[in-house]
Amino acid sequence: MKVSDLLAAGGASLAAQSLLQSGRASSPSSGFLDTFKKTLQSRASEDLAPIFREAAEKYGIPQALLEAVAKAESNFNPNAVSRAGAMGVMQLMPGTARSLGVTDVFDPYQNIMGGARYLADMLRRYDGDVRLALAAYNAGPGNVDRYGGIPPFQETQSYVERVMGLFESAGAEGIYKGSAAHISAEGGEISNEALAELIKTLLLSGMLDSALGSSSLFGSEESGEQHLIGTLLRMQLGLTDASGGLPF
Repeated sequence: MKVSDLLAAGGASLAAQSLLQSGRASSPSSGFLDTFKKTLQSRASEDLAPIFREAAEKYGIPQALLEAVAKAESNFNPNAVSRAGAMGVMQLMPGTARSLGVTDVFDPYQNIMGGARYLADMLRRYDGDVRLALAAYNAGPGNVDRYGGIPPFQETQSYVERVMGLFESAGAEGIYKGSAAHISAEGGEISNEALAELIKTLLLSGMLDSALGSSSLFGSEESGEQHLIGTLLRMQLGLTDASGGLPF
């Protein structure tokens, strides 16, 4: 059964597992999955400090505040996926990511810049009130407006207090201390379960095609074989027809 058939039946988890099963065989898909794993692993070890610094300067937000949000949201893990489907370092929801122009949520640069832009928007909306901006980042501005302040949600109230505590206690060295140890010193791989969760989230959010088409997966010089891998995988997912065009 095609992955797209499983997805149409509502079985996103089965679809992701099916894709992984196909990747274990000797096939073009397996090459893509190996590349996808390596890409995620390399991103997890990337130094995020220059990105936080650039985002803070561009959007006029204290770098320590951005780092506090990232610590609370994902613990600086570029591959983090929440139960609600938020992804990446500052945990962008698919719809929010698209509205911010983020095409690859697992790219730390795109994600952090997008998250900083969204936080800056919330700060402007609430006249620089950091607590309200954080509440909106967590629960959405609609809830902040509805309740006329921080919503009475335990998760949101705890989130605001945690981020403020991190921000206010940050010293000159900041909160981010270098690339997080999400991969062991021996170079341990991302588990199939974790990879399935990432693929499932991308399937459900409609962002898989963007990820497959991202030059960051294969590099700017995509080879003929890599193009074939991407085309065959899109066909398996029902994202394109045999000619390479969209199936509608």
